[in-house]
Amino acid sequence: MSGPQSLALPVQIVGSALAADFARLGEDCQDLEKAGVDRIQWDVMDGQFVPNLTFGPGVVAAARARVALPFEAHLMVADPQAWSGPLIQAGCVGADVLCAGSALFSHPGGAAAAVAELRSAAAGGAR
Repeated sequence: MSGPQSLALPVQIVGSALAADFARLGEDCQDLEKAGVDRIQWDVMDGQFVPNLTFGPGVVAAARARVALPFEAHLMVADPQAWSGPLIQAGCVGADVLCAGSALFSHPGGAAAAVAELRSAAAGGAR
């Protein structure tokens, strides 16, 4: 078979923490887990790269203690390299994902090196 159907990948459902009621963030993360999502995405915004301000590593770490689901962080921050380590330590590790556009890295050619460093740090981390 050829065409789009031959390239089909397994569908994964990713719940966004941004849609949560922040007053009950832990419970909303648990509700996502009970609903059967595959992982939770944290849209991390620093108020500089984009005008909004959202989650930091402390909030991610607090939620990490409430659920076993993998976490991914979508970095919309001025300096993703500075945010990556703390987010890995907060619980975005192992099979989890850090997403940032290559335009966000301070040295365009350094994006691949930064990703390799993050993967190495994630491989050594534990939840």
